[in-house]
Amino acid sequence: MARPKIDYSDNRWHNGIRKTEKGKWQCRIYYIDPLTGKQREAIRTCRTQKECGRLREKEKEMLENGLKIAPKNMTIRELVDDYIEHFQGAPSTKQSYISCAKYIDQIIGNLQISKFNENTMQLFIEKLVKKPRQRQVEGAEIKMISGKTVRNTVALLQGAYRRATRFKWIAYNPTLECELPKKEKPEIQVLSKDECKQFIQKINGEEYELIYLVDLFTGMREAEILGLTWDKVNFKQGTIKIYQQLKKVNGVQTLQEPKCESRRIVKPAEYVMQLLKQQEQVQKQQQELAGDLWDNGLNLVFTNGIGHPISDRTLYRHYKRIVADMNRPELRFHDLRHTYAVNSLLAGEDSKSVSANLGHKSVAFTLDVYAGFTNDMREISSVRQQKLIDDWKLFETKQ
Repeated sequence: MARPKIDYSDNRWHNGIRKTEKGKWQCRIYYIDPLTGKQREAIRTCRTQKECGRLREKEKEMLENGLKIAPKNMTIRELVDDYIEHFQGAPSTKQSYISCAKYIDQIIGNLQISKFNENTMQLFIEKLVKKPRQRQVEGAEIKMISGKTVRNTVALLQGAYRRATRFKWIAYNPTLECELPKKEKPEIQVLSKDECKQFIQKINGEEYELIYLVDLFTGMREAEILGLTWDKVNFKQGTIKIYQQLKKVNGVQTLQEPKCESRRIVKPAEYVMQLLKQQEQVQKQQQELAGDLWDNGLNLVFTNGIGHPISDRTLYRHYKRIVADMNRPELRFHDLRHTYAVNSLLAGEDSKSVSANLGHKSVAFTLDVYAGFTNDMREISSVRQQKLIDDWKLFETKQ
């Protein structure tokens, strides 16, 4: 028996569908608010009764599968927050996205996700590259945020919109066809031989002297040296395992695993192992002075006076004061790593060993980064080859 035909002329709801007095079709749907997790009701206007029926079936299926349906007035700020909340990647990447989210919030945070298109995406990038950095060198020219920060911020926005299109919150992703500014290769800053001597004199007796010295002769990243623990130092074999980094997550300093290629075991110069033994004695003295206040729960090699992790901001300010005294205020802590790499290559160490000690993904990457110093390396190689020829006396005239 056929079902009786529904009369929609009364402007009432029938199975969640109605026809308005103006002849428009509407359907009532329910969705899970992505911000609160609560079920909410919304009314959608469609062109035909069949379209209302299809929409209701689609929304019902998504609701049963636990998928979220975004309300029409969802903002980009809310979308990005939702994406970060559900991000399943590396903790360090998530922390980077949290830092970048403020730029999206400042420029386009209040814009509704449905009103964002390719043109506004490109305008967003143009404004983004003109944002000044938070940290500025006093007295120096104001610098804009780095290209890496721009790319990370764009990647965050693209990821958020991928999530939105996957859940059918929007019809398409307007962030994919954008044009990013040309990736500029940063200029490598390296301390010369005389500057290295000057730097060592400047840090003599300073609070973080041992950190600077260990970094200068191992090339460890800042997060790696601050996250170095005693169980990763083998005095008997003279090796250091670099398997973790110190990162701040939600305001708490934690140890995290780095990228796979960054994990490595290095065998530094004996001088470095002596520095670490010296640090071991320093830490024992600090523990005695701190008494019950001592708390080195992470078993870190380098801590403050009561065993807590050293803040990268604290180290940054201390380092900047020292290089400013050297009339090199532009030098970064990371430039100690570059200095180690270049000095190793100039000393004749093979590029494969240098690449492995730095934790680079490939030898080609290492040579590309330090390509500006290859002329000096060629000159040294030429002199070394000539010395070999002279030692072998290949061209000595026979008597």
